[in-house]
Amino acid sequence: KGATIVAGAGFMILQSLVYAGYIEIFWDKVADDAIKVIDSDGDGKITANDIKTYFEKFQTIITSKIPDVSGFYLGFLYGAGLR
Repeated sequence: KGATIVAGAGFMILQSLVYAGYIEIFWDKVADDAIKVIDSDGDGKITANDIKTYFEKFQTIITSKIPDVSGFYLGFLYGAGLR
């Protein structure tokens, strides 16, 4: 939750500075650059396949060297609210 609050506050501060005329942000360029970084299948769009790819990477990292992966995984999903 803390990271979300910090990101939201940062966005609001940046937008306030843009509105006041202190800075100029090219949001189209920001979006294009973010898509290039996040787009794992190279189709130029963020799709369910990209999210699936990142979730699989996350799952591989988080369950590495855990003897009973299924129990951990079910507990993680339950804790994340994906019941």
